[in-house]
Amino acid sequence: MNAHLPLAGRTIVEHVRQGFCETGASEVTRRAIAIAGRIAADLGALVVRVVPEGSDTLAGELAMHLFLNGGKREVTAIDGSVRSKIDAVLSDAPSVLSQEWAAVPIKIVVSSGIPAHLGIPEAAVTGAAILALSGMLDLVGHPDQAPVPLGGQQAAGIAGLAAFSGLMAALTKRENGGGGSTVRVSALEACLWSNWKSFAERLYVGRTPSRQGHLAEWQAVKCADGYATLVYLERDWPAVARMIGDPRLTKPPLDTQAGRRADMAKVYAIARPWYAARTRAEITAAARKEGLPIAPVLSVRELIGDPQYAAQQFFAVPAGRFEAPDARVPTIPTVWNGLRFPPRPENAMPAQVGTHDGYSKSTLTRVDPGSHAESMLTARRRDDDNKAPLAGTRVLDLGIITAGASTSALLADLGADVIKVESSAYIDPFRLWDKGLGAPDWWNQSRFFQFTNRNKRGLALDLKHPEGKALFLDLVARSDVIVENFRRGVLERLGLGWDVLKAANPKLILCSITSQGETGPDAGAASYGSTLEANSGLADLTRDAAGAPLISGILLNYPDQIVSIYAAGIVALAVENLRRTGQGARLDISQRELATFLIGEHVLAATSADARLSPVALPRVDIVRNADGKWVVHLAGRHDVPVWTGDDILTAVERGEIRDAFARGPDGAFAKGMPFAMADDEVRIKTRAPGLGDHNAELLQELLGLDDAQIAALAKADVIGTVPKA
Repeated sequence: MNAHLPLAGRTIVEHVRQGFCETGASEVTRRAIAIAGRIAADLGALVVRVVPEGSDTLAGELAMHLFLNGGKREVTAIDGSVRSKIDAVLSDAPSVLSQEWAAVPIKIVVSSGIPAHLGIPEAAVTGAAILALSGMLDLVGHPDQAPVPLGGQQAAGIAGLAAFSGLMAALTKRENGGGGSTVRVSALEACLWSNWKSFAERLYVGRTPSRQGHLAEWQAVKCADGYATLVYLERDWPAVARMIGDPRLTKPPLDTQAGRRADMAKVYAIARPWYAARTRAEITAAARKEGLPIAPVLSVRELIGDPQYAAQQFFAVPAGRFEAPDARVPTIPTVWNGLRFPPRPENAMPAQVGTHDGYSKSTLTRVDPGSHAESMLTARRRDDDNKAPLAGTRVLDLGIITAGASTSALLADLGADVIKVESSAYIDPFRLWDKGLGAPDWWNQSRFFQFTNRNKRGLALDLKHPEGKALFLDLVARSDVIVENFRRGVLERLGLGWDVLKAANPKLILCSITSQGETGPDAGAASYGSTLEANSGLADLTRDAAGAPLISGILLNYPDQIVSIYAAGIVALAVENLRRTGQGARLDISQRELATFLIGEHVLAATSADARLSPVALPRVDIVRNADGKWVVHLAGRHDVPVWTGDDILTAVERGEIRDAFARGPDGAFAKGMPFAMADDEVRIKTRAPGLGDHNAELLQELLGLDDAQIAALAKADVIGTVPKA
């Protein structure tokens, strides 16, 4: 058959060890494995789901089953000789997403990661327990009430994204001349990696961030027909004041960020009446006029009629034996050369979106899963020289803040040569975070920048200058990947749109991490992570005791954190395809879509009239105070899981209970580690984050062949630099 799918021809075994409470897999582990398998299946892999004898896969949560398992192949009985070999491969792990039943298998071993000293059986662990220990739980809710878990099953979702990306890293490593790999995924470590700011703030600033609720700077505010967010940066405040039209917002003390933060109750006492008198549509229109990142809180049901999602062709009919023609599920949050990847029955092709290039075609033969498994089990062992997955890959990193910069940092960890491209006139905003500390070169000392940009080289190049643009295109011709998360239209205004970049390098992979996608009426809207929690349906599922929706706010900005895990896996797969087919890719990865994807069964249930699919209940969570007055998650039985803060996370790191989420550089300073661990290639922070333009001369000489005089002339003309412009 002609296959257009990136993982076509790959076989993945999805297996979870069964057992009683003490030995079985947790609900977090089961769902994480299923999510990773669902993504791989939609990308074209033959995913074989090993189902225990006698189990009814359509029993219980049907919507969840259809969302997670549609398009997979289930096997309950396998020929004994083959089964014994499979068991030999899988028997040493409590739960495995195993790519290929082969002599050198790629094994993805997923666990909860709960510290042993807590004495909690693996099967008793819940998503809320993971969120509690990651510190995420402590960030959502009101300070005088119990913390609130993010809606849906986010801990499992994060672990599932990490399992998928770990699988792609291992696959790419093998295709790069390395051998098989065992990848460890700890749900707790992946969530800690996503909540890195709690650890970093405690480590560097000495304070422990905690939920602020009705005192937070960013909130969901009640309006005439529901809720809408109030989200803004300091530079946006004049626009907020103009929108609301109350002169008190422009007078002391509310005219400064410090004054507002000292009395957020006063800010919202002014804002709430204005919101209450207007509908979500009116508020959104007013915000759009001012360029503000404000969005309506949409219910899960409302997502189906959303014009942006319709333009992006984000929803599809679910696949599976149970027919639900009126139901819809989210597709995976990726448009690859204009193609969508809906859940598919066997041999279905991806859907076309927009007018981008079609994916390269190759002829592949699908074989019976039994004979395929047997042939893989007897496959010849390949030499394992432990090459890094992305060794030999060059990445130009235009990413800023978290989403883009953390994606490129993960690619650097996987062996890519990552060049962070900034401009003296526009530095990564994370460099500004420690400006007030007074260091002479404050732009190089930002600890938050250090956390997210290690293992990179730095080039400060003015892309608005004709010579700077020409040099950048010369670098594009010598690179494999560009990662960017600018607001839509920025690259085009710089004269560096896709057509220009592709002309410079026809095999280029351009990974655009977008807020809401490349196309559609909201593609160019200003958005931050908490904006996307509101309009993705996540806030609809995250509500306080009074039923009001909650957003994670500036303390977490949840979608910004998790998109990096997923995007790194998609880029690794695109690199593997580039090596195998010689074809580049234009990737559109939407943060809003990712947030909706992780609550997929709620979307499915909300869109179908079939009573068997609705409703999907949120997991029951008991969060109470213990005898010491501290919040704990009470699990079935006699187990209580503490709600950790930044203090607790730091203590756990010092005790060695956390080993992957954070890592030390050569100077001993901490930085983000990895959301998964490749057992035979532990992540090392080889270099600290680059200073602005640290490697200007090195890169221009090494890659473009410029001499000292040419480089000096570029510096004199301010095409390159090492100091931010005022």
